[in-house]
Amino acid sequence: MTAAPQAQNAAQEETENVETEPVFYSKKEYPMPAGCSVRGIARIDHKLMLSGYQDGVPVLALTDYEIPEGGVPQFWETELLALDVQPPYNDSVYCVTAGGDGCFYVLAGEHAPIYMRGYEVYTNEDYQGRIVILQYSPQGELLDKMEIPAWQEGTASYIVVDTSKGVYLMGTDYVSSFPWQTEDISTIRREDTEMYSMQLTAQGVVLAMNERDAFKYFLMESPDSLRELSFKDPGENRTVSVPNWCTCQGLEGEYIVSSEGRFVACDVETGSTRELYQWSYSAYIGSCEFACRLSENFFICTLVEDYMLVTGLVEQPVTEKSTVKVALYDMGNSNASGWVHELNVKGGPYVYEISEYGKDEEQRLLTDLAAGGKIDLIIFNNNLDVSSAAYEDLYGYIDSDPDMGRETFIPGILEALSDGEQLHELWAGVSVDTLAARASDVEGRENLSPQDYLEIMEQNDRYEAVFMTFMDKLNMLKWVAQLGAVKYVDRENALCSFDEPSFAQLLAWCGTMGDTVEEGSDVPYLELSQVVLSVEPISNPARLKSLEELFGEPCAFVGFPDGGSGFSCFNCDYGGSMAIPANSSNKEGAWAYIKEQLSMDKQMDMEYCLPVNRQALLRMAEEELSGEQVERFMGLLENTRGADRCSDSQVRDIILECGQAYLAGDKSLEETVELIQSRASIYVSEQYG
Repeated sequence: MTAAPQAQNAAQEETENVETEPVFYSKKEYPMPAGCSVRGIARIDHKLMLSGYQDGVPVLALTDYEIPEGGVPQFWETELLALDVQPPYNDSVYCVTAGGDGCFYVLAGEHAPIYMRGYEVYTNEDYQGRIVILQYSPQGELLDKMEIPAWQEGTASYIVVDTSKGVYLMGTDYVSSFPWQTEDISTIRREDTEMYSMQLTAQGVVLAMNERDAFKYFLMESPDSLRELSFKDPGENRTVSVPNWCTCQGLEGEYIVSSEGRFVACDVETGSTRELYQWSYSAYIGSCEFACRLSENFFICTLVEDYMLVTGLVEQPVTEKSTVKVALYDMGNSNASGWVHELNVKGGPYVYEISEYGKDEEQRLLTDLAAGGKIDLIIFNNNLDVSSAAYEDLYGYIDSDPDMGRETFIPGILEALSDGEQLHELWAGVSVDTLAARASDVEGRENLSPQDYLEIMEQNDRYEAVFMTFMDKLNMLKWVAQLGAVKYVDRENALCSFDEPSFAQLLAWCGTMGDTVEEGSDVPYLELSQVVLSVEPISNPARLKSLEELFGEPCAFVGFPDGGSGFSCFNCDYGGSMAIPANSSNKEGAWAYIKEQLSMDKQMDMEYCLPVNRQALLRMAEEELSGEQVERFMGLLENTRGADRCSDSQVRDIILECGQAYLAGDKSLEETVELIQSRASIYVSEQYG
């Protein structure tokens, strides 16, 4: 009867005696609908009020969080709140704050005389200083509001409300205070001063400002007087002595400075300071705009983005770390070494050590790979053939991973990268090579051929050509070679099908293109509005919207004519390819790196390519496109059936070499197709048979 409690007590004692260490933690949280920025944040107990914008329209929201003992912050579903005021009081939300009376307050109003929307600067010529202060309960109920039809002190940017409902408004060079729902306003204005931040503390309201090129802190002792505070940098790095742009809400009335990626606790009474920790400044560019301390070890920040950044320290058991040897092959122009460093900073059971190989060092790389024990993970620029059993089958890792599955990935990418039933590489980011046309031109047509596009051009007076001027014979041949090596090679069965009529049509299509237009030529440049088709390496969902603006109507991704529904293929981008050698001595650590690169956090960072994480891509698409456009964009991925891989390069070279002889008139179309089929078949049989 006593054995179970004794065992439980022993296990508890063992857990308590485990040595732990603080490890840096950061995670992006996306609380708002797609397309919303997150600009402001305030906390009351375990509730957060957020403000942001969607297409220039202010958005308010409320969410709950909890931090399990020894765990990290967990957030619940976000509830959107109504901004219950009439125009123009609802044009902008300047900030949200947690009042000392236990209520949330929102400062809103008309647009400032000069304001930003996205990256554009706008002017409000009708500015009159119309602002409103809204009071919400912690549950999101609107309790009261105070409209001010003509705020005379200048544009207000931040609000504080103390325990007795005294209101403080901060502008560029002033701070005003008044009791709630009164007009008894007191203002302190300081010349040659720029106000940076204002925060309610246990001692009162603290202001941070730059006065005559000197950075200073002041405590408001009364509505008419300020007392300068003296804070010293807690260490060698400048923190409190440099401009503090961020307003950071502390715990229990404390004053927190967030500067240069560091959080510093400042004692208003004694002037003493202590650095709490430094967050990953290399991973997130720029310092935060607003921040809240969630607990002793965690903060949450807004960075004028569409996410909140949760950052802090988490205690993890001290374990012996194993080394993962990472080979970077031809990755000199990437930030791959930075990503490895960032993962090392986050701690964990692995330490990643980098060896770099230049583009001309393939033989040294292959020698080290063959030797075993020298490389656990290879990151490369899609210029290494990893299609053999010398590399791990990553399907096994995906299928056994508790946090992901095959459904985690965008449609088509895993199949495109597969070698039969195995998957030897993964890509962090992709683009899709395809053709785009006006939907009205191709609607109702099936199995379009090059001849069909020529007919569309001839039947419509607005078209001057099928393609824009840059598409000459050689350029088209390069596209046909790239796509042909993917479409007409069956590596699983070691077969080629270049003798299909559709390939001959593609090759003949190259011959109908114009000659190369030399720079400075008087050949007229054709706009997209003058041509039938656009060659598209799609690397951002927003390109669909841009195409429709350029086309002047909805567009369709038709792919390259292949005798069927059209062929599109994936191209490697961003962080290169990732593979684990079969003789790796730390396969778990190698997979941990790949998994990190495929996480929502990393995938949402992509700017010039498409994420392979389905959730990240959907959010990216929903930010830019309408529901109908999102469906069409996802349809493109579902119809993308191949990937341009390094293992295709030999076949691609065969097509290019034989195709150029055809374009030069040295061989007929029939002879060229026969030669490509013969040479490619021999290579594919030897390589994959």
